[in-house]
Amino acid sequence: MANHILNHFGMSNNDQPDLAWIAQIQGINVQYVPWIEGDASGWFRENDGHPIIEISSNKSRTHQRFTLAHELGHYFMNHGDRARDTYQQFRLREPEEISANRFAAEILMPKSKVEEFLSQGLSQAQMAERFGVSYESMGYRLDNLGYEYDREYVF
Repeated sequence: MANHILNHFGMSNNDQPDLAWIAQIQGINVQYVPWIEGDASGWFRENDGHPIIEISSNKSRTHQRFTLAHELGHYFMNHGDRARDTYQQFRLREPEEISANRFAAEILMPKSKVEEFLSQGLSQAQMAERFGVSYESMGYRLDNLGYEYDREYVF
């Protein structure tokens, strides 16, 4: 689904697709707020049929970007009102959260682009910068795709 959306919006070749523009075209109101119920990173909900995504402004730029992609996943997969990164979700491993995380990973770090960057010899850190994601997110993506990566922490 993520690749279909990138193709639909003409962003399949972009290293960093404009997620805010996708949300705007879809009529989604994206709001950056200091606190979200349950101390979540983000929340997708509808208010009288109008989709809204709230993103915690207290998180890093890369975390906010992943959260926006995750919440767009809930929107495109019709999951209904959903929060991200609550303690209960981590504990229960909810299927909707897992699929929204997979959507976010694919829309931000498409497998084909990851493989292209690997063939060019880019490091995990270089790929994270190109994709506009955290070093850790890039590591998880490489691991989930079956590739080795630097497991050292960057300070």
